Amino acid sequence: MATANPFSITTPTQQQTPSANPWAGGPGSQSSLIDPNAIPQISAPQMGESPELTAMLAGKGFSPGILAMMKATAVQGAAGAGMQEMGQMKRQLGQNGLAFNSPAAAAYEGDVARRTGQAETAGLNDVATKDAQLSEDQKKYGLGLQTDIGQSNFNRAQQAAMYNASNIFGGLQNNQGVRLTTQQSVANQQ
Repeated sequence: MATANPFSITTPTQQQTPSANPWAGGPGSQSSLIDPNAIPQISAPQMGESPELTAMLAGKGFSPGILAMMKATAVQGAAGAGMQEMGQMKRQLGQNGLAFNSPAAAAYEGDVARRTGQAETAGLNDVATKDAQLSEDQKKYGLGLQTDIGQSNFNRAQQAAMYNASNIFGGLQNNQGVRLTTQQSVANQQ
């Protein structure tokens, strides 16, 4: 007897009449075996990462346009306050009879410029802190989404594998039943 593959039935070497040969086809013959390689296999669709998720995982913070607007607002607010203070200083100097180019005016202008610069720096630092915090929040949220996607992909693949294994096992059980029936039929004919 020769074996073609582990799922095929060995054929007898003796010549038999077609009607008495259970391997030749017909009711109860081996032709009703299921080829396990022909059983359809499903595959689980996998969710990928979007460009938005990739950017989120990179933690890019605010978009460049929003970040530029926030920085401009921080600087403009401090500069506006400094200009207002300088205007008040000039009025006070004029009311007190002092010239705009006096040493007192220069000292006062220096103080205003220093405070304006500090306010601008504080505003820019605040924007940078908010951007860094958003970046970290994006990374954490993106990591959670990526974990959910990975878990979902794993679950889908596991379900597909179990479905495929069940189908193959069912086919093998069917083949075992057909073989047993055929062996019993051959034994009864002899």
